Amino acid sequence: MGIAVQPAFAVEGQTPSGILCCRGIVRQGGFLRTLRLRIYWSVDMKTKRLIIRRFTPEDWQDLFEYLSQETVVKYEPYEVFTEEASKQEAVRRSEDNAFWAVCLEDSGKLIGNIYLSKLEFDIWELGYVFNAKYQGMGYATEAARAVIDDAIRSHNARRIIAMCNPQNEPSWRLLERLGMRREGHLRQDSYFKRDSAGCPIWHDTYEYGILATEWSNHTLIKKNIYSALVIFPTPDINRTSDFYVNVMGFRAVKYLDVKEPHICLYRDDIEVVLTKSKTDKVYPNRELYGYGEDAYFITDEQETLLNEFTEKGAKIVRELRLTDYNNREFTVEDIDGRWIAFGIKEK
Repeated sequence: MGIAVQPAFAVEGQTPSGILCCRGIVRQGGFLRTLRLRIYWSVDMKTKRLIIRRFTPEDWQDLFEYLSQETVVKYEPYEVFTEEASKQEAVRRSEDNAFWAVCLEDSGKLIGNIYLSKLEFDIWELGYVFNAKYQGMGYATEAARAVIDDAIRSHNARRIIAMCNPQNEPSWRLLERLGMRREGHLRQDSYFKRDSAGCPIWHDTYEYGILATEWSNHTLIKKNIYSALVIFPTPDINRTSDFYVNVMGFRAVKYLDVKEPHICLYRDDIEVVLTKSKTDKVYPNRELYGYGEDAYFITDEQETLLNEFTEKGAKIVRELRLTDYNNREFTVEDIDGRWIAFGIKEK
């Protein structure tokens, strides 16, 4: 499914009603008016797995590959793109410094884009759209973190905002992994599309934000673990949450007053979702099937993590070692008896 929303129109100073630029604006004739300030910088950014660069007209094929996917544009203010529209869009984006092309470092393939535009009062608006084939791998988080960090450190961004449809859960979970705070829930405030009778299909909007001072504190911790998402049913989600926060260094976001109570735990680019089980005991894989960890987090900072967890009293059940399948890893037992491995295959 699509995990992002960002403006995709060339009209300076206007975006269609419902576009996520909702600071310092007034509604006028079905449009949101805002000041969008053009900022020019062209230095490419590089992360562990990505090259983040400016668009070129030659990017149209990769752009078409994901903008022609219905699941990707589901929450966007436009329909799927044709080849010709993608060619025009690639040219337009090559002239618009709010757009960043996100490419795989090893192959150069364009897999998505980040949108970051300066508004009034040193406020910047974030958006992102990624190819469905490359979602769920932490690329969007990795790219967004790099672009936000550059805006704050190099361009004096004071505050970063983002907005998304509440139904687009992967998008708002990504924003929370970035450390952004949900600051508002706007009820039926905008629409992107109409039904068969021509009536607007109104939708709600979540508002997120983070201050530069908060971002600096949030990113002081070196990223040690790559992307992962696991779901752990547990009899006592608060007890398990406290363990992961106090011993494993996670940050907890609790959703206890909903139909299906759960707690989301975040660290680096990984997310652990705790759900409430009907049983009073967790049965780990080694008990059910004879062997096997219950989760495996990819990291090349094994020594750093091992020392951190040991100092906080974690139970290390397998010390750091090189396995017969050529992984360098160690294993921790959590408070529910699960075995969690941390490692990576040796090159």
